[in-house]
Amino acid sequence: MDILRRSGIRIALDDFGTGYSSLAYLQKLPIDKLKLDKSLIDGTGELKAAAIVQAVTALSRALGLKVVAEGVETVAQQQFLRVAGCHLLQGYLFSPAVSAERIDAFVRDGWPAVR
Repeated sequence: MDILRRSGIRIALDDFGTGYSSLAYLQKLPIDKLKLDKSLIDGTGELKAAAIVQAVTALSRALGLKVVAEGVETVAQQQFLRVAGCHLLQGYLFSPAVSAERIDAFVRDGWPAVR
């Protein structure tokens, strides 16, 4: 992974907050971005889940990592995540998944308006 980074390739740790994700990965792995799993984003309307997202985002930023929130579906989530300090947001609020066959037309015809 270090060789990839030295070559200019940036590395993201995906699906953080599920399965075997661990805070130790943030310390040990040479990553540039942390992608918060949709399951964390889904719960941001609840106090505990919101606190976890805020804490992980603050920790990631303190470590110099960009934070990406996956699975953003509502304007309320978008607003919360922006205030929490996420750098990038992705999800159906902005665009559904686009197949490889349709990506050329999608780019050529223009991206949908970002909310």
